[in-house]
Amino acid sequence: MEALTPQSEGFQTFKRSLARIFHSNGVVVGAGFAIAPGYLITCAHVVAAALSLAADTQDAPEQPVELEFPLAAEGERVTGQVVEWLSHEVDINSPSISRPADIAILKLDRTPERITPVTVGEGAWGHPFRILGFPKGLSPGGWASGVLRDQISNGWVLLEDIKAQGYSIQFGFSGAPVWDETINAVVGMAVQAQLPKKNQPDPKVAFMLPTSQLRTVWSRIPEIAGWHQPSGEMQSQESTMTGSDVRDSSTPPSNRRLRGLQARLKDVSGEIDIAEEQLAATNNDVERKRQERQLDILYKRHDEIEQQINNLKG
Repeated sequence: MEALTPQSEGFQTFKRSLARIFHSNGVVVGAGFAIAPGYLITCAHVVAAALSLAADTQDAPEQPVELEFPLAAEGERVTGQVVEWLSHEVDINSPSISRPADIAILKLDRTPERITPVTVGEGAWGHPFRILGFPKGLSPGGWASGVLRDQISNGWVLLEDIKAQGYSIQFGFSGAPVWDETINAVVGMAVQAQLPKKNQPDPKVAFMLPTSQLRTVWSRIPEIAGWHQPSGEMQSQESTMTGSDVRDSSTPPSNRRLRGLQARLKDVSGEIDIAEEQLAATNNDVERKRQERQLDILYKRHDEIEQQINNLKG
């Protein structure tokens, strides 16, 4: 089979999913992208900027955010309400470990006709990527490109710009999806750019949250949980090599949702195992109580997902 090209339907879907997010004064503060019908994901600090809040705001804002999809429905403004919120100092994989998180999921008041959720997958070292952001002074947007590197200690993935000219990832790219040109899928969300030090050249390095971490958050929402299957189930070796669409549109939505929930249940079970081991090794009473509370949350989440699976099975 012929690999997907930048003009393929998969890439066109990717472009149509892109959103730019506005401050109340009309300035673009960042990006986001559609992940399921009626839902959009972005960085929490982008939403905070849109609402003139502190970047590390811990509580989910109640005010709606204004946005549009410029490559699909330019000028057609919609609003989004925060339904999931993870700011800094919250671990999105295991609540008992402190890692930076910067994720917001918005439920849209309506979805323009041509908007289609992105295809997602898992990237790998050396894969070329492209990304559209909205740098200061360039509200129509600008494309940047580079190569994927690997995860760093906090779970983020390093993005390296290896070209001599052109845009690098900078302010205005946060929340944008990262398109892997090898597997033809979105593999993460831009979260932070490495700023140059005084009198030093631009390091041309940025970071993304990989889809494995994003999935941990969006899978909490039943309407989204089955829309994206984990990459191990989504991609056969053939589809990875040929670039065929990662999500099999012939699979009934109920089956996709079931597989997504089953994968999420496995993830939560793993989180519980880790948290139980950490609790057993903790002697500090205050820390034990905190870990016990987090375990209770995980147990409840496990039971809820298990119940959803049973309901789907009938």
